[in-house]
Amino acid sequence: MGTEEEQKEQTDIYKGMVTEVPARDVDVEEENYKSLEEREDDAPNLSDLQTTIKKLFPALGSKIDQAIMVARVAPDMFIPLMRILVNAAIKRQDPYHPLNVAETASLYYVLTSIGLDGKGRIDTIELAGSAKEADDLESLMKGMG
Repeated sequence: MGTEEEQKEQTDIYKGMVTEVPARDVDVEEENYKSLEEREDDAPNLSDLQTTIKKLFPALGSKIDQAIMVARVAPDMFIPLMRILVNAAIKRQDPYHPLNVAETASLYYVLTSIGLDGKGRIDTIELAGSAKEADDLESLMKGMG
């Protein structure tokens, strides 16, 4: 880092360059800020592919929990991973609120079973392939007309 004198000199340079301004007040309308899931729920017409993806990969848990569905969960790690995830969820739980262990275990069973042996990945790849085939077929039909 340098000597104490060099650090003081760098601090003085920084203080000479920096400008401080008070925080701005910003009006935020809560209606305009929705999660992707909330916006999808508001969408009047979802495509068949979007509807299928929502059914195959339900919006459950955190981002890490969501990633488990497209992970490649090895069969020999299924139960240990589920146990670790359930224990971690229980430890994160507010001790002053009731805990439904069956609900927590069921959530992680669903998430890990979708990712079991990479089934979530396989489903995603198959869906993407079928969507591509449908697009190719539609292009071919337009070319014939």
